Amino acid sequence: MKLPEILAFGEHRSTCAVGQWHQHDGPELVWVVRGACTITVQGRAEAMQASSGNLFILPARIPHRQVSLGTVRTWYVAFDQPTMGWDFSPRILNVRGEETLKKWMSWICLRKKETHLGWTESRSCLVMAVLRRVAYVEERIETTRHIPPSLGIALRHLQDHFTNEITLSDLASRAGVSVSLLKQLFRSELGISPIQHRNDLRLSHAKALLSNCYLTVGEVAEQCGFSDPNYFVRLFHQRLGTSPGMWRKKPGTFRRGDRENEKAIVPRKDAKAAKGMVL
Repeated sequence: MKLPEILAFGEHRSTCAVGQWHQHDGPELVWVVRGACTITVQGRAEAMQASSGNLFILPARIPHRQVSLGTVRTWYVAFDQPTMGWDFSPRILNVRGEETLKKWMSWICLRKKETHLGWTESRSCLVMAVLRRVAYVEERIETTRHIPPSLGIALRHLQDHFTNEITLSDLASRAGVSVSLLKQLFRSELGISPIQHRNDLRLSHAKALLSNCYLTVGEVAEQCGFSDPNYFVRLFHQRLGTSPGMWRKKPGTFRRGDRENEKAIVPRKDAKAAKGMVL
């Protein structure tokens, strides 16, 4: 996949200022770091207004201008449009709490002195990572739009913290419901239990990590939140029909020694679930 070429990036600070109409040859992302502002896009009847923790998504080659509502600080990056079918129609995305995304944007926009080839490529990789995360956040919002609010809270928390240990009672407390109601919501809306959903998230992450030939199966298990690599291997085979080592071989990143490492993991019986068990 071709990485996006950066056209413009940086930080903008202003106080009650009306910006100039301008456009870029590629789409632009504008992160409101502090304060509030509006952006008017030519052809739209109303201006879009956003505050700290919001992200403007702006299309290519369409004039727009920013108006600061008081003291405002924003980060921006414009880039040529990737070959994949990304949606860059003008809109605002709530990214409050997306600390990793915020860190990536800061690296892209604030490190202007880094001009060597290696960092130029790294900045393009970061833009691609930001786009993928934005797509994920929007998909998560759309997925949880039509489900009970309490279930949406639980799903978002599991999605953001699936590698951490969390009990059913803690998850239910965050969602503002009882443990029994939480289980009922998962079964009725998703057809699975909270534990199964958490494991699905972990296994999905594991498949991505297994493409990295420098990680052992045990390290992948640990980074996905499995304290017991034996359980990880059994669950992986049960859900996906193959072992982690053989899955790694599929994309061509299989490394000699992985199967031996995997054989060294001796299966053992699962411990009985206890009340208040860790997810």
